[in-house]
Amino acid sequence: MRPLYERAWRVYCDSRVLSRLALVSGLRIPVIIGSDLTADLIALAAKQRLTIAVLGPTGADCALLQDRFSGLNVVGHTPPMGFIKSELEVQKCVDFVVNSQAPLVFLALGMPQQEILANRIAEHPHARGVGLCIGASIDFLTGKQRRAPVWLRKAGFEWLYRLLSDPQRLARRYLFESPRIFYFMYLEWSKNRAGLQLQGRLGDRIRAHRG
Repeated sequence: MRPLYERAWRVYCDSRVLSRLALVSGLRIPVIIGSDLTADLIALAAKQRLTIAVLGPTGADCALLQDRFSGLNVVGHTPPMGFIKSELEVQKCVDFVVNSQAPLVFLALGMPQQEILANRIAEHPHARGVGLCIGASIDFLTGKQRRAPVWLRKAGFEWLYRLLSDPQRLARRYLFESPRIFYFMYLEWSKNRAGLQLQGRLGDRIRAHRG
């Protein structure tokens, strides 16, 4: 995944948990919630009567999205499950985006499928516009899924609300995959601590030599 993120035009942190953990390493990472960004961009596109391309949601979901945002023109493509393993289906997605020539493209396919596809689209010489990997953001706008109350979001517990809302689908992500960040943070902390200790020892030797 790292090469895909490194080639992206913009990478945003939409996790308040990660942002707060970064403070341990002295990093201040601004939080830009993907669902909020998606809603703002779609509302702006509707005001300007733009066409947006959406990959993932069904045709009914795209129609509902268009109804809820007056002035918005939505074109959509719903690839089959496991499409990312089929070169033919991936190419259909790329062709759909290129042919739509939409200024905004929303990839709502889940990670890592959407990131892989975004990279493929970006490599096409005739692709245009800005593509965003947005996960379930469209589902929140159509009412298919409910977001956590605002106070839970600000407290950094939206992940818990989503887990309790759909434990069968999200248990692996939030209980097994996401907690690995604490292990990575420990490795980073250990590396920084070892570096500081080495600098301290070198500084002592330099001072002793000068003395």
